[in-house]
Amino acid sequence: VLIEQKLQKDMLYLACRHHIFELLIGAAFESTLGASSGPEVKLFKLFKDHWGFIDKANFQAADSDDIARDAIADIRSEILEFALSQPRDDYRELLEFSVIFAGGVPLTGVTFMAPGAMHHARWMAKILYSIKIWMFRGQFKLTAREQTGLRDIAIFVVRLYLKAWITAPSVIDAQYNDIQLMTSLI
Repeated sequence: VLIEQKLQKDMLYLACRHHIFELLIGAAFESTLGASSGPEVKLFKLFKDHWGFIDKANFQAADSDDIARDAIADIRSEILEFALSQPRDDYRELLEFSVIFAGGVPLTGVTFMAPGAMHHARWMAKILYSIKIWMFRGQFKLTAREQTGLRDIAIFVVRLYLKAWITAPSVIDAQYNDIQLMTSLI
């Protein structure tokens, strides 16, 4: 308001695109896995406690599941090309998980870091945990609902969310990228 008074002009207030995308993934997460009442997601805490028993070489990518494979089949090469071409290190784990999920091998090889901090405010951890747990579902007991929810989140992230999130800072491409996301969501 003070700036508007000094400029003697109305200003347009826009939310940060990353913040908008945080709301989007939060809604997707809640609709697939439900809301959690505590500060931590119980499933993620159980997985973190079980991590020491996981054979990190024995993971399952999208091609191990008919629904996941079919959901990304038409854009698998596009996902791999996009994720492998990103020089960003700030979201390296998300990019690498997307490559692994799609059946590729990241430039640094296939590695899985131990699960870290998890809190509702750490929305990126929700994404990483969801993909990681789903890929290790053969070694970790999940209900049918949990397995389906985790798979759906992984598909959503890799098919739609990844590119929108990574390209969010690009002001020049913002309108085009937003239209692409909206079209894909529809």
